[in-house]
Amino acid sequence: MTVSTEVDHNDYTGNGVTTSFPYTFRIFQKSDLVVQVVDLDENITELILDTDYTVTGAGGYTGGNVILSTPLTSGYQISISRVLPVTQETDLRNQGKFFAEVHEDAFDKLTMLIQQAISWLRLSLRKPSFVANYYDALGNYIRNLRDPSRPQDAATKNYVDSLSEGNNSYADNLFSRTLRVPEQINTLPSSLDRANKIPAFDSNGNAIVIIPQSGSASDVLIELAKPSGAGLVGFSHSNNYNPGMVGEKLQNVVYPTDAPFYAPTDGVTDATLALQNAIIHCENKNSKLCINRIFSVSDSLTISSAINVFALNSDCGFISSAPAGHAAVIFNGDNICWNGGFIRGLNQPSSSTIRQDGILLNGNDCVLENVSISGFFAKGLHTSNADGSGVGIRDYGTRNTISKCRVEYNKFGISLEGKDGWVLGNYVSNHYRMSSEAKPWDDTSNYWDGIVGGGEWLGVATGYLIDGNEFEDNGQSGIYAGGNGGIFAKNRITNNHIHGNWNRGIDFGVVQRLANSDVYENIITDNIVHNNRAANIWLAGVRDSIINNNNSWFTDDYRSMFAGHFDSCVCLTLADGGEKAAPTGNQVNGNRCKTLESDDQISGFTLNITDTARGNQVRDNVLSPTGKTYIPNPELYAVNNIDIPTEFAFTPQLIGGSGVTLGNSSGKLTANGNVFSLSLSILAQSVSSPSGSLTIGYIPGLSGSSVRHHNVRTEFYNNLNTTMQRAQPYVNIGDSADQLRVYRLADGLAKDDLLEYFMANSDLRMVGDIEIIPYNFSRSVTVVGHSFCTSDVMSTELNRLLGTDIYNFARGGASDVEVAMSQEAITRQYAPVGGSIPASGSVALTPTEVGIFWNGATGKCIFGGVDGTFSTTLVNPGTGETQLVFTRDSAGSAVSVSTTATFAMRPYTRFNTNTIPAGRKHSLHRDDIYIVWGGRNSTDYARYVSELHTMVANMHTQRFVICPEFPYDTETTGTTGATNLAALNNNLKSAFPDNYCQISGVDLLQNFKSKYNPSYAGDVTDIANGITPRSLRADDLHPSETLQPNGLYVGAKVNADFIAQFIKSKGWGG
Repeated sequence: MTVSTEVDHNDYTGNGVTTSFPYTFRIFQKSDLVVQVVDLDENITELILDTDYTVTGAGGYTGGNVILSTPLTSGYQISISRVLPVTQETDLRNQGKFFAEVHEDAFDKLTMLIQQAISWLRLSLRKPSFVANYYDALGNYIRNLRDPSRPQDAATKNYVDSLSEGNNSYADNLFSRTLRVPEQINTLPSSLDRANKIPAFDSNGNAIVIIPQSGSASDVLIELAKPSGAGLVGFSHSNNYNPGMVGEKLQNVVYPTDAPFYAPTDGVTDATLALQNAIIHCENKNSKLCINRIFSVSDSLTISSAINVFALNSDCGFISSAPAGHAAVIFNGDNICWNGGFIRGLNQPSSSTIRQDGILLNGNDCVLENVSISGFFAKGLHTSNADGSGVGIRDYGTRNTISKCRVEYNKFGISLEGKDGWVLGNYVSNHYRMSSEAKPWDDTSNYWDGIVGGGEWLGVATGYLIDGNEFEDNGQSGIYAGGNGGIFAKNRITNNHIHGNWNRGIDFGVVQRLANSDVYENIITDNIVHNNRAANIWLAGVRDSIINNNNSWFTDDYRSMFAGHFDSCVCLTLADGGEKAAPTGNQVNGNRCKTLESDDQISGFTLNITDTARGNQVRDNVLSPTGKTYIPNPELYAVNNIDIPTEFAFTPQLIGGSGVTLGNSSGKLTANGNVFSLSLSILAQSVSSPSGSLTIGYIPGLSGSSVRHHNVRTEFYNNLNTTMQRAQPYVNIGDSADQLRVYRLADGLAKDDLLEYFMANSDLRMVGDIEIIPYNFSRSVTVVGHSFCTSDVMSTELNRLLGTDIYNFARGGASDVEVAMSQEAITRQYAPVGGSIPASGSVALTPTEVGIFWNGATGKCIFGGVDGTFSTTLVNPGTGETQLVFTRDSAGSAVSVSTTATFAMRPYTRFNTNTIPAGRKHSLHRDDIYIVWGGRNSTDYARYVSELHTMVANMHTQRFVICPEFPYDTETTGTTGATNLAALNNNLKSAFPDNYCQISGVDLLQNFKSKYNPSYAGDVTDIANGITPRSLRADDLHPSETLQPNGLYVGAKVNADFIAQFIKSKGWGG
């Protein structure tokens, strides 16, 4: 049988009599019908089978009847629809006969289900055609619609009714408050004609305006309504006003001229008491204080709690005649803010000057901004602050901000004796050149420094940021610290403009290195320092500081600025401090220095280094003109890292042996870094029975140094005994690097008897390079490796624990080869596609490779002598095969490459740390402590160990940490991955036993596992399986950077702490 009709439901209307209603479609069983009744209120009720109705014809093909238990009420509608369960009950077996009817029943049910779905679809709200732009409800209601919220939403009846009701109510309300007349009335005159008048009506009832009687209520109201009306109302801050009243609002801002303070505003009469009362009132009422006039004060104004003080404009402020030892304004509370205006002392720089200060910041988290402070002097030397020192702003607090202030005509501009504060964008000058003194400074002067760090006597200043300020024409130095004793440490001096000061620009000096007297770990970067009389940057006895990327110069303007008072014009100096405190461990890198040419009045130096300097890095500085440095002896190259070539002359002498006297002999030594280029010649003046070894000394600067490599050779020899014609002199350097031992090389053997072959006028000339092992003085950490190293949490923690900068060359996904190349330990050879490096743009390199640079690798590089960047293109996703793409930095000439060219990575950091950003060039990385974590992505673990040996050979200090690799969560005990990883870590430990990261037999991986949570089942399972605990992981491998659920520690911090402990246990830092 077939399903021959599309009908799957029937609808009828009741007449109050009929109980039987036919259905004209097939059903399998009576429960396949759903019967619903709709009453006159359009409520839908579903009837219950065998209770409300019965069914006939189930299982047939033509339909049947639904018989109600009671007649259908007249006007009610009944719907009979087929609703089949979405099931398939037909079970066909692989044996027996083919029963067509069974198959037809199954197909019939499918057809019926499709009809059922189509029938339900017809009940939905639909567009009449695909091209229609509306939905047709076919005359039906749409109910349960939500009220609209957007402009194009459909509106419900309830929503429209509520709007209409609201509009009507609003209109009725307006009309109820409107003055109405029964007939039409004329309009009132224009605003100009009705100003200050009241409405009235003439004899005809027309609207007019009239002038009110003077003194009447109308007149008073009109006067109050004028813009000047507020001035007719009384007000006092001593009154209490109800909330919302004008008086209550006015009390938010206090003017000292308001009642009840009535501060005098002539600038002469003492306003101290009135101002102090206004301050106290603001503190009690949490009000703002507005300085709205010029006030005279005779003593300190003290602010004891958090208030906001601001000036109405820059012409408003205080003129202070506070007594000796007093400050004009004192912040004794926290979170005090002062913005704008001026504070001016009456002092003049004379012998009778009253010793007073401007603003004293004793509180914390205070802000002083846009304030002009001037006129605070105190003549002569000082040994304490008790009687005042003539300081414009003195900061004793924590986290205070001094910003955008003009600090002028004071003995000292700003004295810093607090911590963690900000000095930003200020102008500081005491205009010494305009004074009557205007001569080289001495300690009797009224004009001293722009900033004095650590105060004028034994103070402490730490953690300040001094940024974006201008220090000009101060009697002593622009920024001064250390010379008065005290501590100036861990401050940042950046982006300042320092010029025309009468002593030095930046002037740091240690009186004597003691527990309470030191200058250390400061950062001086990106400053412009020029034309300061004696020196631009002077660092005496300073230690462990960074002096990078500053611009220091002198121009011919110097000659007119300081006519008759010239000094040495030194751009940058590392000098001795007091009591021979040596400058040690500083980095002086990337500075640009230019001085004047010397004449009979000006010496002019770009860079000076004292002979006591130790462990300093002086690299990549641009010095002009060349040869204007002062490096007094070559020993400085042996105990510092200096890349400035300097030539030294010396006179060689014979050491040991006898019978030979030297005549006209000379030596020349050119030092650069840890390489000493030697050229010397000796001439025998007289010879008498010579014997012994030929040892020549002393090469200056190399005493006590260890030689890494040398190629010193005999370039020329003459007038030796004829027996020597069959031999060559052979040069060696023994245990003492400052002595040359010259042998007679005969028959392949070195004979130590060359002196015996000397005759009168025998001469030798020797040349070559001597490379020494540099002085180990690591002050920063370089990190190379894969994604375990790209954790800013780990870097920040290492910086905190070790107190050193962290230079991060790591990249997530880096192979062992890429790690070694990032450290400049190895290079590779590639060929550009097309046979040349183009004049501009990019070129692909061959060959393509697997496991050298994984996809995503980028960085700075040099290829074929051309600087640029590289990236990778994925060639084969299945194997990870990639191709390098080289992009040159700047356009130039095309470079032909016939076969291959050398490809090398440049030493630029690749990941931000909290102190060093990505993209920072760090040429001195070989002098750092190294943290290496780079085997996880290697395709050959043996190759990784080999690359490590190459990397270690490339390190100058030999201070490095080799980290063990961690397992994935799938590399459980017994798996191939776990076995291979354990073998790699064992090989690392065997190859580098002193540098493998372990303490007392516990390595970094074991320590990490030991931090599991024993109360967390997941961790317990992980430890049992030999993998790292999940509470310390961020994913299936990497240490967490935040505290995880059920975690006791942060994974990255666990590793940083252990690595720092290892470094400290070696005595390398921290």
